[in-house]
Amino acid sequence: MNMNLSVLASPFGAGAVYSAFESAQILGIPNKNRDPIPKLRPCELVIYYPEEKTPTTSLTTLEKCPAGRRFMWQNQGTDDGTMAVPGYYRLLFPGASEAIGPGWQPAPVCIAVAARIILLADPSPAKIVDSGEDWWQCDGRIVGVDGGRVYVREFPDEPKDFIRRLLSQRIY
Repeated sequence: MNMNLSVLASPFGAGAVYSAFESAQILGIPNKNRDPIPKLRPCELVIYYPEEKTPTTSLTTLEKCPAGRRFMWQNQGTDDGTMAVPGYYRLLFPGASEAIGPGWQPAPVCIAVAARIILLADPSPAKIVDSGEDWWQCDGRIVGVDGGRVYVREFPDEPKDFIRRLLSQRIY
């Protein structure tokens, strides 16, 4: 019964997996990854964060990719602290009293931005629909949707009930 409550409370519902091929195709970034697709666990979103030309990818890279140009507000500042290593990531919104295992940490901003772009750009209605109503608290910033585009902001000084803490775990 607790599992059903957790599934209903998650904006990811029962969860979804976007393979390296799907993630790269939606973002418009070439895919070189051949790792196996991770198994889905309830309430999680699994995405592949693609590698472009460097071992890390930044907000600027995401702004310039085809889906980023369409679904992301442009020129959102510097890339300070927004780099992330390519690979498969699990994303999870923990409940206030939910115990989280080792390896989970605040999601890097780039991972949250890539996930929101993928959810907005995905033409498949069978997967998750991102309503954009809540903001995701990441590593030092919040990532939301404004006017149908992904927007990154500094974290507000006071807590807001529409901001949900997003955790990530790099799989491989």
